[in-house]
Amino acid sequence: MQVEDARQEDCRAVAELQVRSWQLAYAGILPAAYLDALRSRPSVWEQAIATGQPPLIVARYGERLERQIDGVTVHELCCVQRA
Repeated sequence: MQVEDARQEDCRAVAELQVRSWQLAYAGILPAAYLDALRSRPSVWEQAIATGQPPLIVARYGERLERQIDGVTVHELCCVQRA
């Protein structure tokens, strides 16, 4: 696994990873309809990566994005278990 600063080409994968991790983490806690309606927002991450705010670090396994860590302290850790 390689940990590094996020790149612009990571935006879509980060956005999809965020949605998927929320759906897994909050299943049974938040209404299923709410979780099903979540949509990825790559533009949010494009801006974050361009400005460095919040700082965004990603972990890769080969070419596959595995985790994202945003902020100087960990505000949110999104991860999805690989099948």
